[in-house]
Parts: sequence; C-alpha cells; structure tokens
Amino acid sequence: MSDQNSYRTILRSSSIMGGASVINVLIGLLRMKLVAVLLGPAGIGLIGLLQNLMQAASGVAAMGLGTVGVRQIAEA
Repeated sequence: MSDQNSYRTILRSSSIMGGASVINVLIGLLRMKLVAVLLGPAGIGLIGLLQNLMQAASGVAAMGLGTVGVRQIAEA
C-alpha cells in the first residue's frame, strides 16, 4: 500500500469518527432540550442526580480495576 493511500485511509477513518462524535453531541443536545421542555427544571435536576448516582455506582462496581490494571502492566 502506498503512503498516499495510507494517508487517505487515515483521513477517511478520522473523518468518520469525528463526524460520528459531532452527530452524537447534536443528538445529546436535542435530547436534553426535549427533556427540559417536557420535564422542566426539576426534571433536569432529577436526571442530573440519577446520572451522578449511576456514575458513583459504576465506580464502586469497577473497584478500581482500570487503575490496578495499568499499574500491573507498567510493573511487568
């Protein structure tokens, strides 16, 4: 494979990933706007509280596995 073809492949793949990220952000904004209109400020606060609770539970459930894994790989 030539260098020019490699650069083209990398650029195309990066463009696809970047475009997907932009679309994901736009969908998130539209979703939150819809939720804000339907539920109001109290609903947004409740959603934020539930998201924080889920993130805390996820951190406890993982038990620091990612940090320990990086440390073990670095020591090996």
